[in-house]
Amino acid sequence: MDSIASLLEEHRKSILADFETTISALETKLDCIQATVSEHTQKIASLESNATLQDDFLLMLENTCARLAESHTKLQAKVLDLESHSHCNNNRVVGVR
Repeated sequence: MDSIASLLEEHRKSILADFETTISALETKLDCIQATVSEHTQKIASLESNATLQDDFLLMLENTCARLAESHTKLQAKVLDLESHSHCNNNRVVGVR
């Protein structure tokens, strides 16, 4: 009976050592995974921030472009009006388009 008890104790210690080794290896891998996830989280936050900045910049450029297009249209109308008036006065506007 003592031999069975000692054999069981040896197996228990062996299994416990195997579990501890396996758990230690898993903890190491988990630490590596957690570091990778943390790094990716930081990169994603940075990308989101940059995307927001780019979106704001694009919106500003679109507004500027719309204002410039409107200004261009108004200036074209003024030039056409001036050309029409100058024809009445026999004046020529050269080089304006």
